[in-house]
Amino acid sequence: MVALSKAQRKWCERESRTAELVRYCFKHIARRGVPSTDKIEALCRLTWITKARGDVAENAWRVVAGPALRAIFEIRGDIESPEALVEAVSRADADRRLRSLIEAPLGFANFYSGFRAKAKNCSIGPGRSTQWIGKYRKRVWPILQAAAGLRSDAEAREVV
Repeated sequence: MVALSKAQRKWCERESRTAELVRYCFKHIARRGVPSTDKIEALCRLTWITKARGDVAENAWRVVAGPALRAIFEIRGDIESPEALVEAVSRADADRRLRSLIEAPLGFANFYSGFRAKAKNCSIGPGRSTQWIGKYRKRVWPILQAAAGLRSDAEAREVV
């Protein structure tokens, strides 16, 4: 067993919680058949974070998790706080486990800042990934379906 620092353990818990939320949301959107491009993009967005001065930014819920959860659960209107986001999602889906997942920090992938300038001029990146997913939706959805059932890293390598 590998010994982890408190910060490493906290980060591992964040990754695990995010993965569980993504699986939950995948099942939610998959129940209705092939989801819209916006919902697929929102599902991917749940893994994202934003950073400020090397730390996860305090507004990550507003710019990443909030818009993603609002799209997945079809929540309308403005959300002014993390608590309001939790309440709005809870009204859309009353599952207690879902609530506990979204009450804590989410995400683990930072969109590398070196690529952000490039993303403004192409169809990939925050705000533009929807265009890319829309273009390749018929390829992306089967990959997500295959990934949802994976039980090991070896199985994941077979999907690619």
